[in-house]
Amino acid sequence: MPVTILFSSKLHSSDYQSQSKLHAGGESFLANLNTALAAQLESFDNSDERIRFLHALVCLGVEYETDAQQFGYEKYCMPEEFLIYPKADCEDRTFFLNYLYRQVLKVPTIGLVYPGHMAMAVAMENPPANAAIIRYKEKEYVFCDPTYIGAAVGDIPQQYQGVTPEIVE
Repeated sequence: MPVTILFSSKLHSSDYQSQSKLHAGGESFLANLNTALAAQLESFDNSDERIRFLHALVCLGVEYETDAQQFGYEKYCMPEEFLIYPKADCEDRTFFLNYLYRQVLKVPTIGLVYPGHMAMAVAMENPPANAAIIRYKEKEYVFCDPTYIGAAVGDIPQQYQGVTPEIVE
């Protein structure tokens, strides 16, 4: 007998910490992502190239729009929801890219919460020379903002340079 799960359009997460640890969709969603991305990811020589590819995919693959514009209220989307809506804001892009990095590439990440904005940082084997580095728990992470269109992994918008974010594991 099939099971139907209904998601409320007004489902709200209690906080960034809870949302960043969500592994929505389970193995079937992850398996489908791996299948869809496998050929592209295998064409790259190393994990840093795969990190840059997925960053560009999320930046350019979905148009940016705030939740207020799209839904009329703040809505944190699970990874599956990110793929069904035509647009996404900074939190949703960050949650989805975080999911790809952690679940598909198996690389460590941290969330970065700024006033009115969310980005992330990712562990890279060979960070770009001029990359913005976030040090956390004796590990270096490279700044990564999936809403900073046209920027490379490691580029940080001027308004966040020198600002200490809240770090979300």
